[in-house]
Amino acid sequence: HYASELWKASLSKISGLKLWFVHDIQTAIASGLFFFLSFILIFYFTKRKLFSYITALVALFGGGLNSFFGFGGLANLYRNTNANFAFIADMIHGETHITAAAIQSLALGWATVAFPLVILILFLYVNLLDKEKEWIRFSILISILLSVLALSAETYFVIILFSFLAFPLFYRLFINSQRDINVDLKSFLLINILTWPVVRF
Repeated sequence: HYASELWKASLSKISGLKLWFVHDIQTAIASGLFFFLSFILIFYFTKRKLFSYITALVALFGGGLNSFFGFGGLANLYRNTNANFAFIADMIHGETHITAAAIQSLALGWATVAFPLVILILFLYVNLLDKEKEWIRFSILISILLSVLALSAETYFVIILFSFLAFPLFYRLFINSQRDINVDLKSFLLINILTWPVVRF
């Protein structure tokens, strides 16, 4: 999980800014990138600006199972059972922490790098599927981003690599049996060849 820590330490050393302030800057930039990249990815599929904008907002502020506690927070506000702004905590956390929304997780150092990277990698992979003649270029870009992701969120790295293998096979077996997945498999192989040595050493 140390990629974000290296970035913060480097920026703090170069700029002379306090480490906590650099952390806030990193969180703000990551939140903006996550929203923007989510919008771009959704718009790529739907070509609908308003829908993409709302969905990106939901992805940023409403992701995670804890978001369902929001209904309880609104109910407490209506009943006026909480003093001051305690209802906001109810809307965000509830009584139990299950899975946080993206905006909460981005306060963690590793997520500031991992979350935007995951969206960007998925966007590039979707483009790879649509532009098969440029599969080598997209595979190299994805490999570079995956190498950085492995330094931030190892679990996400493994899941994405597995999905790059599972998705073409699933698509071929259950959706379109006529689809040629040779390019997908070659891309998966190239990504592994380029990424694992960097991650390992």
